[in-house]
Formats: sequence, C-alpha cells, structure tokens
Amino acid sequence: MLRFKNLNSEYNCINDAYHSGAQNHYFIKETKKFLGGYGYAEIVSGSDTVRPGGFHLYSINNNGTYDRTFTHDTNGFIRKICPGTDSTYLISGGFSEYDGQPGNKIVKIDCYGNLLSGQTPFANNSYAPWVSCADPDGKVMVVGILILNGYPNDAVSIVRLNSDLSLDTTFNFLNFHYAYNIEGMSNFLRLDDGYIISGAFDTFFGVERHNIARITLDGDIVMDEFNHSGFDHHPHPGIAPYTNNVQRLKDYVYVSGFFDGYNGHHVSPVVRFKIVY
Repeated sequence: MLRFKNLNSEYNCINDAYHSGAQNHYFIKETKKFLGGYGYAEIVSGSDTVRPGGFHLYSINNNGTYDRTFTHDTNGFIRKICPGTDSTYLISGGFSEYDGQPGNKIVKIDCYGNLLSGQTPFANNSYAPWVSCADPDGKVMVVGILILNGYPNDAVSIVRLNSDLSLDTTFNFLNFHYAYNIEGMSNFLRLDDGYIISGAFDTFFGVERHNIARITLDGDIVMDEFNHSGFDHHPHPGIAPYTNNVQRLKDYVYVSGFFDGYNGHHVSPVVRFKIVY
C-alpha cells in the first residue's frame, strides 16, 4: 500500500503556469534537487516569483519550491538531461551557449550547474541531439541528425564523444549515415564488448532488425545477432511494435516495450536475453 502525506501541500510550484511546458527533469543526487529544462524551441517567459526574464533551465528544491539560487541557463531549448560519470551531468538541446560560454548542443556540468566542458564537434546546422548514455569511461553516445565540423557533406545519426566532448574518431561514425528510422531509437545499453540498441525501427542502417540491434565498441553492426524477425505484433491493431527500454541485471538483458511477440512466439511485454560472450 502507498500512503501519501500532505499531497501537493508543498509542491505548489508544479502548478505554476510557467511550468506547463516543462520536461526533462532529473534528480541530482548530490544536492538532492531536481534539474529541469524546457523543451520548447523558444525562450520561455519567466515571472518574478520564479526567475526574471526568459530561461530554459531551472532547479527545484526537494520540498518542491523553486531554487532561486540557481541562475545557470542556455540560449536554447533543452532536449535531455542525463548523468555522466564522477558526479557530472550532461545536457543536450538546441543551444549554442551555456552561461554565455560556447556550448554547442551538448554541455557537461557539475552537480551545481557549473560548466565543465562544452566544445563539441557539431556544426551550427546540426539538429538538437539526444544524449543516449554515458559510458563508464566517460565517453558519451549521441543520437540525432548530426553535421560534424570537418564532414559538412555527411549527416550521421550516431557518434561517440570523448569525456571532453570532442569527437571519438575510433568509433566508426560514418557507418551511420542519417536515416529516418534513427528517430525511433530509444535506448543504448553498454555491454563489455559493444552496445545493445532498442527502439522502433524495422531496419537498422540497411540491415533488417526489428526494434533491437547490437553494435561493437568500434561502431560495426553485429551481423549474427538479432538477425531474425525480432519483436513483432502490438497489443493494439494498427500500431507498430516498439521497445522503449533496455536494462542489464547481472547476466541478463531485459527489454520492455509495446509488443506481444518475438520471432513469432507470444511473449509478455518484457523479454529477457542471457548475455553470452
């Protein structure tokens, strides 16, 4: 049984009119505060009760009140907030500055919001990327419609960045020329020898894969895994199946989503795979 005490009594800020377009919240464990960002493509007007002027980032105390000591901001909308390594956090979106300093599309901050790194390889005409996961070694997987400085004629969909957000050229990013179905990628899971990718795609860069695929650490598609029909059927007719999460627990990978079949066999909306190296 769940019991709530004084529901909404202290979280009045959630009902603030200026909060209606808020998204991309993340709990900062070091400060026990929530970091939030607006997903609009324009500056959201503030108020005297929140922050003056326009802003894209905000902080909420753990009792639900606005953190008025937080003054960091970007000059564009926020797409995603996720943890990095060693008490760092990553913010991606449609911005080119963070606190007035260059920070093109992705920045790394500390738990208090101070800028640590923001020099990325993305050209100004890159679309706002998603930060998909941060590796244990500090490298960052990025998904989106990405135009890289030095590669103006090659729009790619998956790149890996070093811990300082520079381009990791050991990853074969040119394997992943932009394809529409990349928008359906929802999650990366780092394994010892590569990544498992889940989403809503029927083909993965020209290779038949239904909603799940695996690539090596170098960025090559693993051809002998997940090479059958994969996830199929959706519990609601007329809607294509898709996966929306992939997690590891000990020696197993768990995939959840909206499907009721795998390779023609009826399954629940959670499937478990055993990791075998």
